[in-house]
Amino acid sequence: MDVSFLGGITRANLEEQFANWDSMASDIKDFISQK
Repeated sequence: MDVSFLGGITRANLEEQFANWDSMASDIKDFISQK
């Protein structure tokens, strides 16, 4: 996941980052609930 702030932050970039965080957060929750 490469993020560049040189070109400024666009709405599309933000939405992509939130999508990545959402999937990562759910992965973490799945991992924790497996214990």
